[in-house]
Amino acid sequence: MAELGLKVDRDTAVLIALCMYLGECCKFCGKEYKTLDDLKDTVWAGYHEHGRLACADCWEKHKT
Repeated sequence: MAELGLKVDRDTAVLIALCMYLGECCKFCGKEYKTLDDLKDTVWAGYHEHGRLACADCWEKHKT
């Protein structure tokens, strides 16, 4: 693997990875996740037309 010369600590790498979910919406209620704080109470809901996440509360209400 090629060395890019970039070094990022673990916490920064996690934040960068989480940013890919910003702008997605809950599968059930449609809430848009605009900030990293919005992502705190989300769960993976599988791929859907609005992204890949759902609010944890919505998930509990709608899971079968």
